[in-house]
Amino acid sequence: IPIINVIKFYISSEISNINGHHYFMAKTDSLASPIWINTFAQSLGDKEHCIDSEITPDGGLISVGGSMFLMNMYIVKIDMNSNLVWAKAYSDNVGNLMIATSIDKTLDGGYIIGGQFTSGPFGLAVPLLMKIDSAGNPIWTKYYGDSNVLHTFSVTDVIETSDGSLMMSCVLSSGSFSFVNPVMIKT
Repeated sequence: IPIINVIKFYISSEISNINGHHYFMAKTDSLASPIWINTFAQSLGDKEHCIDSEITPDGGLISVGGSMFLMNMYIVKIDMNSNLVWAKAYSDNVGNLMIATSIDKTLDGGYIIGGQFTSGPFGLAVPLLMKIDSAGNPIWTKYYGDSNVLHTFSVTDVIETSDGSLMMSCVLSSGSFSFVNPVMIKT
């Protein structure tokens, strides 16, 4: 299991078995002994990728990623004992790929999610930001860039600053990926 994220004794990653790739979440003590281990999936046989996680104010964990089969963002919120609080999938309802790559708590108690939206004739990704409330209900989604241009963005992190602005770091690749540049987007 490749460890994607380790935060204060929480581990989030993905696990692969005969039923597909699924979210893997665990909590350990300070000696790395498991306290609990759990897996979550929106469908058997799917290839889901858990990419980032954040500890929630109630001591639980919220993890983001996406499904390569269902082409949607998938977000799982669990409590401090690994019980499922909610799991939600988000899509554009047209079949374009949306995947979440970063999450951060916001000052109002919700979450900001950074990710990628892939569409257009070239299938290249543009950055997206999605704001959800603490129950996972979408408040808004914004896209940045043009998927018809020969470049792709990979979102690496998203944060809310103390003044309420949002910042998203990305990597911009062009055409044949012959050059890669860092990009910072502030809203």
